[in-house]
Amino acid sequence: MSRFFTLLLVLFLSHGLGLAQQIPELVAEHGYADRVLVNGKIVTMDDWSTVPNHPGNIFEAMASKVKKIMPLGTEQEMRKL
Repeated sequence: MSRFFTLLLVLFLSHGLGLAQQIPELVAEHGYADRVLVNGKIVTMDDWSTVPNHPGNIFEAMASKVKKIMPLGTEQEMRKL
């Protein structure tokens, strides 16, 4: 009977450890960032032909990997990267 409980305990612990290692959705999609810039005002220079007299969208943080800009978003979202 003790082998059964030992096996049950091992299965429970191994399953619980697997859940602790889940990565955020942004990381799964883009990978981890090399640099995260926060506390700023990042303005995208969107195409003026779609929305005239509009400077673009404003974000508070951005992440980059090597020399490529990754997604833009809130500080909390970018810190996950």
